[in-house]
Amino acid sequence: MTRFRSELTFDADKTRVFNALHHYKHDRDPNAFFLGPWLLTFVDMQFEILTENPVGLGATYAWAISVLGREILRFHEQIIEWKQDELVVYRAVSGWDMEFRTEVLERDAGSLLIVEINITFGHPLLDRILRPFVQFGLGKVCQKLVERGLRRELGLAS
Repeated sequence: MTRFRSELTFDADKTRVFNALHHYKHDRDPNAFFLGPWLLTFVDMQFEILTENPVGLGATYAWAISVLGREILRFHEQIIEWKQDELVVYRAVSGWDMEFRTEVLERDAGSLLIVEINITFGHPLLDRILRPFVQFGLGKVCQKLVERGLRRELGLAS
């Protein structure tokens, strides 16, 4: 199992950060949140809510991610833990073995977002070999896509 952790700080209260983190689920446009104009030219994220509730315990999503028109990843995920304005844990229920956790804590005049991802490729040796690449990639996703998307959503300078 490869574990990844990242911490991001924002000059906004934790309720605003938490709500901004989940806004794309309500408007159903993860491309606008995660990608931005440059990446939109060759990456596409298809996102569908499979439950009546778009957020909260039990909410389930279908994702398909394509690069240059070629699908590279398809999976379903479900929220398995939910604490409003503070904690969400997602688990992949098909497509791969992954758990994704976000926690928002109050810090001084702002908030701290902690992102933790646990992923396995099904074999300990393969997990060990791929760990540096996964951690590098997940670091870029958190720093470039999640942080940038949240800053845009919150109206904060990058």
